[in-house]
Amino acid sequence: MLEAISKCKSGETTLIGAFKGFELRVEKNYIGVNYMVLRGKTDYKAELSFSPVGNMVKLENLFGNIEENVKFLEKRIEQYQRKWKSPRQSMKNHLNRKRN
Repeated sequence: MLEAISKCKSGETTLIGAFKGFELRVEKNYIGVNYMVLRGKTDYKAELSFSPVGNMVKLENLFGNIEENVKFLEKRIEQYQRKWKSPRQSMKNHLNRKRN
């Protein structure tokens, strides 16, 4: 990763391989911050360090946090669906009363 990022130009994201079904990329932004990127349907980023071992730990943690994010977002979707269902049912009831 460190070798690949040293060859990147600012603003560039470079594919360097795969990790557990995701594309593994490195990115150098315009202010000089370097990232590792797991790309699936969305990007998950973590800042690169100068330690190869540290970067592997960050990569594992980044991957592990995806599952936590999925669970969190699924709960949020359920909450929104419940909140949407109540006013929606109230509106249907109201319209039915007006028709009768």
